[in-house]
Amino acid sequence: FRRVHACVDNDKTHALPPSLGHFKLFNVGQPAHNLPPSILSKGGVFLSMYQREAMWMSFEPAYPKQAASHAVKISVGGVNVLTGLPQNQSVEGKQDYVVVGGVNGQKWLDGICTTPSVVRQLVAMPLGTGYTVEGQVTGKEDVGGIQIDVFEQYSSGDCHFTRNGLGSPNLNNYMSPRQLGLRHGDIVHLEYSVSYKLTLLNFHDVSPLISTISVFQSTFGKGKTLRDYNVQNGSTLALLVCFGSRLGDVPPGAHMISGIAAGGQISQKINRDPHPAWAYNTSNATRLHLTVINAAFFTQITGLPSPPSPISPQTYLQLKLPWYSLYDEQIPAANNFMVSSPLANVKSVGQMMGDDRAATGRIHSRPCGYCSYELATLRLSPCGHLFCDNCATTRLCPSCGVPVAHRLPFAAPMPVPGREDGDGVDATSLDERIIKLQASAKVGEVLSFKLETHAVAEPSGISNPEVRVENRGLM
Repeated sequence: FRRVHACVDNDKTHALPPSLGHFKLFNVGQPAHNLPPSILSKGGVFLSMYQREAMWMSFEPAYPKQAASHAVKISVGGVNVLTGLPQNQSVEGKQDYVVVGGVNGQKWLDGICTTPSVVRQLVAMPLGTGYTVEGQVTGKEDVGGIQIDVFEQYSSGDCHFTRNGLGSPNLNNYMSPRQLGLRHGDIVHLEYSVSYKLTLLNFHDVSPLISTISVFQSTFGKGKTLRDYNVQNGSTLALLVCFGSRLGDVPPGAHMISGIAAGGQISQKINRDPHPAWAYNTSNATRLHLTVINAAFFTQITGLPSPPSPISPQTYLQLKLPWYSLYDEQIPAANNFMVSSPLANVKSVGQMMGDDRAATGRIHSRPCGYCSYELATLRLSPCGHLFCDNCATTRLCPSCGVPVAHRLPFAAPMPVPGREDGDGVDATSLDERIIKLQASAKVGEVLSFKLETHAVAEPSGISNPEVRVENRGLM
């Protein structure tokens, strides 16, 4: 996740702006006692962004030498950034994920796809304001943040199919016989090599991508035999598992949380996946939930200084920083865009602010300054404190005691979203999720929770008329 300035929000489609460095990520399990229940219930990581600050994502496979790719579904507030559909829905034949790794993997993603090969920047705006993509598409702002679901490609190991035996080109393991042009009676040859590593892994629930075999404190190299390492009968092989961080209605504290809104336009293509969607293991997806904290509350939550404020486009020009363009004309674009895509009608922050100019005194929704059960609906004058209808009936301001001259309404009455169903987790309780969050943080791991209401659909891409994959719900 990288910092970047917000492009000018006009009719121009901009080149890729330069990066300002990484956002610092924080494990939700570390400051658990200071975080709102809505963040704790999802786990994952959080970062801090200023209002209207932009970000972009860069992708790099953890194992660059591996030929396998991953399908990565990205959602903002539960809305898929490529299709505009809820994260638990998909349309057959439409690629709703970016492919990371492999030959033509996606390098960068700067925004939501509003038209083919054009994205609008990912810009932070407070929840409850109606500016977010989630708010415009769903009419609610009860998820927030960014959700990333990773689907690992099925591994064919060292198995290869050929039509005419040794020396012939390998057939695509993920294509059907009809797609390969095979006919009844054709002979297909299977070439394979025995892998001691995969044989050992058959006894353990461990991915070959995160494990190595060690013999006599030396790594067991690919293509080597036991004789190469002088392994005798009775010798012990060690299986080393290298685990990384496991990524598996506006709630209380919503004023601390931001959602993702749409910013200026950037030219960016989503690369087409050469593999079909069924090439990925949909039964073992990994979830990372990223919460975006309003920078104004960063110190209150973490005790650390606030991050530096973003620089302006004028500063970019003064520093003569370069803008970028990807030379990827040889890579086909993904078939992810739909004419009826909800993202096509998403307004940018600038457009919405322009629409709101007539509504003077517009205030972002915040909890009542007294009861915290209701969203604020009134601003008291002259002090400016915010309260709900029920708490603004006194002659003196409940916060400062100043006599109330006027009560200025700016929103309809509404309870703080998230308080109705009690789905949140109390940080001081013995809830199993809190225990797991804190235990993971102590060993440097990140834990995300897949809430039933935030389920994600399996990747959708190239349709296959011959194969129908059974729908399997994620745990």
